Amino acid sequence: MSTIINGSSPSITFSDNSTQTTAFTTTPTINTITSAASTALTLQSAGTTAVTVDTSQNVGIGTTSPTTRLDVRSSQPTINAQATTNGNAALLQLTALSSDGSNTCAVQVIGASIGNNSASNMIFKNDGGSGLTERMRIDSSGNVIMGNTSYDYSTNGFGFGAGNTYSYFTRTSGYALLVNLKTTAGALQSFTFNQSGVGNVSTNGSNCTFNSTSDYRLKQNIQPMTGALARVELLKPVTYNWIRENQAGEGFIAHELQEVVPEAVVGTKDAVDEKGNPVYQAIDQSVLVATLTAAIKELNAKVDAQATTIAELQAKVG
Repeated sequence: MSTIINGSSPSITFSDNSTQTTAFTTTPTINTITSAASTALTLQSAGTTAVTVDTSQNVGIGTTSPTTRLDVRSSQPTINAQATTNGNAALLQLTALSSDGSNTCAVQVIGASIGNNSASNMIFKNDGGSGLTERMRIDSSGNVIMGNTSYDYSTNGFGFGAGNTYSYFTRTSGYALLVNLKTTAGALQSFTFNQSGVGNVSTNGSNCTFNSTSDYRLKQNIQPMTGALARVELLKPVTYNWIRENQAGEGFIAHELQEVVPEAVVGTKDAVDEKGNPVYQAIDQSVLVATLTAAIKELNAKVDAQATTIAELQAKVG
């Protein structure tokens, strides 16, 4: 049994247990498409489900079981946002609900604005409470910039900065990572590790210094160093060849130095990580400067005392 619904132009034929749809010669107007209660709404193309709206109003494209508000799946899922007017940029804007109930833009990404094949930037903004502010950009050369809008660093750089100072990191021939810290005037500035007051690397334009904090205001129980000469006598300086490059070197073996000057060594002898890989000890040889200085002073005092004794003996003999 079948029912035929005829109109002046369109025609839809319903058959038992099947549905057949003929082509419309005019455009139908549909305000609402509703699925049955507790049933997902599906749209099919060429006999395959293309879009699914489940009962939680999650929309799936390429999946009949969407797990998020918009769930897109395929072997190579692509969402295309394309400006149709020359020079206009594609825009992605994520809007959140503020505590006062108003909407605010949480993240805004402005895609490359090509415009007559000219160079372009991708800009990332967010709302810090007083409107959208640029936080990061990928410029037309592929440099990643944070905290500012432009730098004069070289190719393949990653930079950040604020005000009139900035830092940049570049992959340059001969360097795994080249770190540059500049002001807009081009003068190199100090690089502080961990936190203020711990140490830094600085340069005056001709010389580079590696600095550890040594301010008296950070110290207590300050006493002259004693027994340094005896400690130096226990040190075991050696020569060696590095295994990897077979390059000659000279210095100390970390665990041997640790027995005499433990503050000059980091790590534990024969330590390994959770996978059994070696965790190598390291030495800060600058710590030895104070010990060696104190040892020289002790040795000099001995020499002076011996010189005095020799002079007295010579006076008696003479």
